[in-house]
Amino acid sequence: MAHRWSRSHARDISILFVGDLIVFAGSLWLALVARHFVAPNAYQFFEHLIPFSILFGLGLVVFMVFGLYDRTIAFFEHKLPNAVLEAQLMNAAIAVVFFFVAPIAIQPKTVLALYFVISTALIVVWRLGVFRLLDNARERTPAVVIGTGSDIDALVEAMEHVSHSTLQCVARVDSATPEVQRAIRRALETTRATTVILDPRAHALRTELPTNVECIAADELYEALLSRVPLSMTSGAALAALAETRESRVYGALKRGLDIVVSVVCGVPSLILYPFIFCALKLQDGGVLFYQNVRVGRNGAHITVLKFRSMSGTDSGAEALKSKLVVTPFGRIMRKTRIDELPQLWNVLRGDLSLIGPRPELPALVDAYTKALPLYELRHTVTPGLSGWAQVYHEGHPHHGTNVDATAEKLAYDLYYVKHRSFVLDLMIGLKTVRTLLSLGGR
Repeated sequence: MAHRWSRSHARDISILFVGDLIVFAGSLWLALVARHFVAPNAYQFFEHLIPFSILFGLGLVVFMVFGLYDRTIAFFEHKLPNAVLEAQLMNAAIAVVFFFVAPIAIQPKTVLALYFVISTALIVVWRLGVFRLLDNARERTPAVVIGTGSDIDALVEAMEHVSHSTLQCVARVDSATPEVQRAIRRALETTRATTVILDPRAHALRTELPTNVECIAADELYEALLSRVPLSMTSGAALAALAETRESRVYGALKRGLDIVVSVVCGVPSLILYPFIFCALKLQDGGVLFYQNVRVGRNGAHITVLKFRSMSGTDSGAEALKSKLVVTPFGRIMRKTRIDELPQLWNVLRGDLSLIGPRPELPALVDAYTKALPLYELRHTVTPGLSGWAQVYHEGHPHHGTNVDATAEKLAYDLYYVKHRSFVLDLMIGLKTVRTLLSLGGR
């Protein structure tokens, strides 16, 4: 079994290696087409191909350094776009230095920029496509799951039913059972599996596993299959430390720049709607146009969020747990179309909110959830947003009153964003949000 896995992995890596080279060469050809608006002749193509071939080789080395040929990449597709982007940024830096110092006649500045844009996109498409094809063409890898609790239950179910799962649970060992080492040995001998999914809370058992066994962390596989964090397997201190490493000046500048551009581009034209909404609210019940309430922002700071009033009245936010307000008929239309949130674009421009991030909650709800959910405060380590990972993936968000069970699942998605946030992930959430808005779905 171990030899078959090794042969299968070697074959997959060979396919990826050759495919990456083909993508590099094809991207160069497409870059020349995009640069000159005509297909290059053989001389033009090979004039560029010769020096670029050196970059192709260096690019493959960089891909190896960034883990793009690791065997676990098939199990964690969600990591691929970010890994490719980071590797390509490194390749771009190498290419700039290469063409600056190398004695080469051509200085393809525009072609080089086009090449990296095209190749980055094509590599992601190629990698995701090839792994899907390879996974569909062979049987799933048998694995023994070691762990305990409801999150392990959910992982086993996901391994069975999630379409992109490449693993099959053939045996399960409760890590809390007496003589667990003997139970693990028996399961491995009976199933002849050479892959183990191990609960991080039982990490000490890893030393008891045979040397030929591939060990995969249950929490990482859970995140890959379910796109959320397993709360029972998550250490608050470890997640906070890891989340801090996601911060960078480049990411922060890109995110803030996009916030400013979008809030201005969308906010200024939206001003034309304000008089019409004001008239509609006055005709409905004579109430005020805006609703201001206090929400909890980054690091627990209180922020004042501005919205069009969609309910029968206003309160300070402290009445959230016992509010008697109801959504008005026109307010229901505004909520369905998200028009009620347009004034929050000025919160984004001011920096209280971001376009992407966990949705901010009322202080009264935060107090209640913090007492019930130990990891809840970690969602405040990032700037809250108009839309987030939970909004595009989690259904049944609790909007009024407290609902600990629903909020716990929503928190699992929010913490996934805190842990994995990146410019690529923000773009994915943004595109999914636009699709939801156009379909008038979600809330």
